[in-house]
Amino acid sequence: MKKRLLTMLVLLVAVAAGTWADTTVTWTASDMTDLTIDFQEGLAANNTIKGITVTASSGGNGVWQGNNISMDEGSTTITFTSSVGNIKSIAITAQSIYTYGDTPSGWTMPGYTNLSWSGDASPTVSMTLSDWTEFSNISEIVFTIEPAAPAAPTYSVTLAEGTEDADNWTISPAEAAEGAKVTATYSGEKKVKSVKAVKKGGAPDPQAVPLTIEAITPGIISISKPKAGMQYSLNGGAKTAATTSIDVAAGDKVQFYGNGTSITKYQGTIITGSGDGFTCKVYGNIMSLVDETGFATATTLSVNYTFYRLFYGNTTLTDASGLLLPATELAPDCYDQMFMGCTALTTAPALPATTLVEKCYYRMFYNCTALTAAPELPATKLAAECYNQMFSLCASLTAAPELPAETLVEYCYYQMFSSCTALTTAPVLPATTLVDHCYYQMFTSCSKLATVTCLAESGINTESSTTNWLSNTGTQAQGTKIVYTVSTADWPDGNNGIPAGWTRVNVDN
Repeated sequence: MKKRLLTMLVLLVAVAAGTWADTTVTWTASDMTDLTIDFQEGLAANNTIKGITVTASSGGNGVWQGNNISMDEGSTTITFTSSVGNIKSIAITAQSIYTYGDTPSGWTMPGYTNLSWSGDASPTVSMTLSDWTEFSNISEIVFTIEPAAPAAPTYSVTLAEGTEDADNWTISPAEAAEGAKVTATYSGEKKVKSVKAVKKGGAPDPQAVPLTIEAITPGIISISKPKAGMQYSLNGGAKTAATTSIDVAAGDKVQFYGNGTSITKYQGTIITGSGDGFTCKVYGNIMSLVDETGFATATTLSVNYTFYRLFYGNTTLTDASGLLLPATELAPDCYDQMFMGCTALTTAPALPATTLVEKCYYRMFYNCTALTAAPELPATKLAAECYNQMFSLCASLTAAPELPAETLVEYCYYQMFSSCTALTTAPVLPATTLVDHCYYQMFTSCSKLATVTCLAESGINTESSTTNWLSNTGTQAQGTKIVYTVSTADWPDGNNGIPAGWTRVNVDN
């Protein structure tokens, strides 16, 4: 029997591996004698402390008398020198911050034999002070942990399904790194004409990922009034009927589906979370809630209130940037109050629809006080109240998105950015004709906003179109506050036009 040896280059393109962000853990002193540092889920064993900050009070006079922290990034030695209380100097030397399943080793605290470190199989290190009085003046310790870089991706090399005479083939190695050579050896009697390496799999199509809530920390995902036919899958397991409470560990992924037959809208169903320190993020295609089999290509919402208040008041939700709302044909109130009161939410999903319907984004991010950036709003065809109070009370929002629509409808921008107290940048308002309540209180109480551009030529201060649109606006802004206008427009003085303390500048002069 003659062996035929063939060598082939694995022609696969690696998916870029992500990197863990630095993890910061803060401890504040209290009457307890334990300090527990919980490391980010999934960190490898060779993580190192990147930096440490200590703040303290001196007790008697309340003055912090010394704070000398010395450490180079990437080092494993921290030196802390203080003249406060009984603490003179502490040197911490770490051979390894944490090794899974083992007790952390190499920690020394010169002169303080009452300090001990212990670890277990979870990514936790506990610090126990047997004599609290020696450390009673420390009020806060902040650790920043630098994660290890993720391992380079490898590829599993197998024969394609249906390969003839497969029992006489061997592949070595069965797993290989990008660019590595893999040897396929055939020991049968047939003649080999060619061998071809084909990439299989890779990153999934984002549209094909169902609505997913991922737990960042342990807690509970709560569902009020789940619809009959609403299902979930935990970490890719079997689907089961949605319940009012789903316990999750850090890193757990809960995927949601709806049968699309009995469920056409989720009005009355609200997904929130609970648990001490519980946080989560949401991503994937929301259409899996209304079409569990065809959601990857679904782009039409046909029933009013489809996702009404779906995450209303969810104070555990921090990130919705990966959530897909792919519908281009919307239904009235489809996203009405969807994230209202999500006070921990910092990032929002993209909103690709260019033709809007009545109240589609009504109060969508109302009172999302941690939201730092608004999604782009490409719509050029508006509908009544489509953006009504959409970002009201978003106190961390610094810049407003562009508003390209040139034809307005009643109440379209009603109180859209009211009380956005960090807002410093407003969009150009290109419409030349104003309508009923279109800019009513649009920027009221945006205390840091100093410039607005409005190109309206008619409809100003009629049918409440500009009523209080700049009331209490710019009260904390520095320098000259300017409203840019066209010279032919008839702007009144006062809060319904050019407020006191603002200067009108005509852009066409």
